[in-house]
Amino acid sequence: MELTAVREAIEVTPNFEGRPHARELLRVAQRAPRLGPIALEFEIAHRLASRIVPVDTATATARAKLALAVRKASEQAA
Repeated sequence: MELTAVREAIEVTPNFEGRPHARELLRVAQRAPRLGPIALEFEIAHRLASRIVPVDTATATARAKLALAVRKASEQAA
């Protein structure tokens, strides 16, 4: 449900560097959910997390999870 929400949110999110890559990754993940965890490059994940507009609960939850993952990755890198 969250993957669908993020995929739809990307469609209305203003252009950002890495958007096509994020769109394709989510498309593949949605069609083959058994592939395992989804991994975005840090910069793309950071840009996406800051641009998603939470229009419903699923999108807000996905944005919060993505922002938390970006924050944790940033802290671990420091």
